[in-house]
Amino acid sequence: MRAYAPIAVAIVAVAAPESGQAAKPSKKAKAKAKRSKKKAKKLGKKGRKLLKKGKWDKAATAFRKAMKLNPESPKYPRGLGKALESAGKLTDALTVYGLCAASEAACARGEGRTRRALGEDHGE
Repeated sequence: MRAYAPIAVAIVAVAAPESGQAAKPSKKAKAKAKRSKKKAKKLGKKGRKLLKKGKWDKAATAFRKAMKLNPESPKYPRGLGKALESAGKLTDALTVYGLCAASEAACARGEGRTRRALGEDHGE
């Protein structure tokens, strides 16, 4: 029987610079982020048009997709909340409004409006 020498495997960790700053994104990553934001903007526009036409479920789908592409924007959760509220899905709308209410006054108003519709407004 032959004895085999153990094979050493080196794992190299890539760390952020010592200054505590995150590494700069590559040009490719920046371009991808830009395309995602552009596509999210188109989906947001589509969602708003669908809201005006009364197609709540399709509008909600457009806003969900926009949120996945650009999660930093408060516009898309606000639109999703409005679509869900208009569709009568008040509990879901309340959840969405609650997620963005801390940073967005329009979401806070939507949350209050939805709570009143659910009968949950306790004078808060």
